[in-house]
Amino acid sequence: MEEYTVLLVGNDVTFVNSLRNYLLEKRNRHIKTAFNISKAIEILGKEKINLVIVDINIPDMDSIQFVTEIFNRNIWKPLIILKKINTTANWKKPEIFNNFGIVEYIEKPVNLEKLDRSIDGLLNHFKIYQESASEIDLSIIMLMLESERKTGILTVKSGKKKGKIYLKEGDIVDVEVKGSSAEEALEKYLKSAQSKMKIYMEYINHKREKKTNTLLSKMLSNKILSLKEYKIKNNKKEGKMAISENIFDSLSKISGFTAGAVYLGDGELVTEKSLTDIDPGKIGGLAVELYKGAKSIVDKMGLGIANFVEVHTDEYSFLHTCILPGVAALGVIVKKDGNIGLIKHEMLGVAKSLITEFEA
Repeated sequence: MEEYTVLLVGNDVTFVNSLRNYLLEKRNRHIKTAFNISKAIEILGKEKINLVIVDINIPDMDSIQFVTEIFNRNIWKPLIILKKINTTANWKKPEIFNNFGIVEYIEKPVNLEKLDRSIDGLLNHFKIYQESASEIDLSIIMLMLESERKTGILTVKSGKKKGKIYLKEGDIVDVEVKGSSAEEALEKYLKSAQSKMKIYMEYINHKREKKTNTLLSKMLSNKILSLKEYKIKNNKKEGKMAISENIFDSLSKISGFTAGAVYLGDGELVTEKSLTDIDPGKIGGLAVELYKGAKSIVDKMGLGIANFVEVHTDEYSFLHTCILPGVAALGVIVKKDGNIGLIKHEMLGVAKSLITEFEA
């Protein structure tokens, strides 16, 4: 791997220096240190940093407030958060943040080998997918709030508009936007969320009780859908996606092509084409499970994202490749005697051509 620079942030000088010495054992690493958030943000604004490691026992700001701060400054770096987890207290094990290609939690005390693998995995993922991977957005911050069971008020500003999201132990209980009900505000917010927002988190024991629709709340906290996926599904529903079975034209001319499908991260079909009685609509669910399995393996090995997944039977081969990791993918069924190599090459071109449709 080429040279890269890690910013290590923490207020425990002994811990930070010992971790710094360990990380410097690899020749291709350069390490910068900051013992408070203000210094960390100053370094991020002035120097080229490839990855940030944060020890959240920092007095002036916690990990979520740090993430909102770098979000507001439009800083996009892979982030590893070190956290001492008390499984009996306010902690809910987070879902896989690697789907975003940018945030990962590591439990303290730190397993140094696991930290090494996570550093390499996040940097590889970021390098490969930085043009298409999700930036830090509201959905990541909501997932962090849910995982850490935070109670407080998340204020979101976009131009002259301002909204407040009230949370209790990580769950959304109310949303406040002038002139709208809680559910209307949340739904509007999902549709209009954009990267030019400013986000602020205050930990306040408010007295709001649950008012919002459960499904919409789960969408916003990314338990079911990220904001990006929500907008993609909405565009699909309203017929705004310019994807038809014609995208398979170049593939269907190659020997062995049998069926193909474009599907979302949860397996929902976007478009498909079949030259036989094979139902491409069933490809999505199979692909998602295969991809999750392959991704779990490569994540543990620190190899980055599993792009191509292949399954072979006596008669057919199934090929899967990402369009946007965790958001959309392309799957193709090929006869065993077909030109699999050429189809894989063409699939990459088709997948790349579809990226803008799913960037939402």
